[in-house]
Amino acid sequence: MTSFAVPIFAGLGNHDYENNINDCAFNFCAHTMLTWFTNYGKSMSLDLDYQRQAKSAFDIAYDGSFAYSTRICSVTRQNCAQVIQLNNAIDYETTFSSFLVDWKINSAMNFLRSELKQLADVDIPVLVNMHQCEGTRMEKAKELLADWIYETRNVGHKKRIAVFFAHLHGMHEVKTVCVHGVTIPFVYVGSVPNNRFSMLRISRDRASLTGFAARDVFDAGDNDVVRNMAEVDIWKECSPSNNAPAAVYTFSEELSQYDIKAYRSLNNQSRFK
Repeated sequence: MTSFAVPIFAGLGNHDYENNINDCAFNFCAHTMLTWFTNYGKSMSLDLDYQRQAKSAFDIAYDGSFAYSTRICSVTRQNCAQVIQLNNAIDYETTFSSFLVDWKINSAMNFLRSELKQLADVDIPVLVNMHQCEGTRMEKAKELLADWIYETRNVGHKKRIAVFFAHLHGMHEVKTVCVHGVTIPFVYVGSVPNNRFSMLRISRDRASLTGFAARDVFDAGDNDVVRNMAEVDIWKECSPSNNAPAAVYTFSEELSQYDIKAYRSLNNQSRFK
């Protein structure tokens, strides 16, 4: 990964650890994935949110959310953004053991609050990434961001913040909400199984997200390797008194019935509007 021309800022999803706990011999799958992730963080000079305690060679414990925050900039360094990686989900937490190692995974909510507090007077976009953000998890993210926006409302610049996630493979859309006069886009970025991906462009005066559909290797006769679906402005102006429902733009109508039903079911559990 370090030899790739573009830096990759990885995050853990449910298949990396959640689905493997108590479902893989000695929890070895989740253990090896988290061990790899801590080593990856060191190789990328990322300050992951965890503590390692070695009581002895036969008693080692890890404790943290394993989230991280890093600044990325354009080549000219005139445009920068803060990327906050929360991994699987904003509230995911669990404990497990594997051989002689104990793992305690904490919710990333406190980490996110702390990072946002430090960014209160920093006039750059904030990009929050996690794997799952449906239903009540989307509501928790919205409420946490709303608190931050309100508490820092007197700071001299308008907040630019967006949330990115995936998980439901068939979903590829942008859902924008107006919170205390700030537009927050919640973005399903697409997925490899559905041959969808997104590209975010940010300048000083505009930010847009483009959705792409990639050609499957088995689609004979299709000359377009990548198809541009649409481009959407993600930080449009909104009024503090705007109580209109969230605006949703879907990049692809070709969703499986399973993903549509799952999405509706999860969001019916939420007060998110």
